[in-house]
Amino acid sequence: MDDGFAELSRLIPAPTGGAGSTGGWGEIEGALGVRLPADYKRLVDCYGIAEFAGFLRLIVPQAMAEVARKVLEDEIPLRGEWPDQYPYTFHPEPGGLLGWATTSNGDWICWLTEGEPDGWPIVVWARRPMWYRQHELGSAAFLCGWLTGQITSLVPPRHDEPLYRECAPRS
Repeated sequence: MDDGFAELSRLIPAPTGGAGSTGGWGEIEGALGVRLPADYKRLVDCYGIAEFAGFLRLIVPQAMAEVARKVLEDEIPLRGEWPDQYPYTFHPEPGGLLGWATTSNGDWICWLTEGEPDGWPIVVWARRPMWYRQHELGSAAFLCGWLTGQITSLVPPRHDEPLYRECAPRS
């Protein structure tokens, strides 16, 4: 799977001085119980916790385990009530969706955690109305494809917003 990082770097040059690494990937992965894709770690190490085109925001890696627990807690009762609306399980369930970004209109950008992390596909999970789209791409390639209009399963990027803005950490 092409990680798309070179193309993303051409589109959005890395911040001067670097955005700073989260450090402690082992601790983050330990809390999650899974390794994370290398391109995602590189994305965060290069750009930090960022918002792209005023719409898509990375989830703070240190908060991923708590966010995953909260999603599971919130969605399990709904999945029981409307199983046809939930074709995927949620992390930490085996092969479950694990969110790595959110959108300003409440959609989730997730990995389908089946197989090796560097091969995890991206699943866009729109919540109103509920639908899913799977993309056989890594995080950087997905982000780049969305920013350039090649991926249309999300609202198009806002051109009146900067492509990249480093954000204060929050989940």
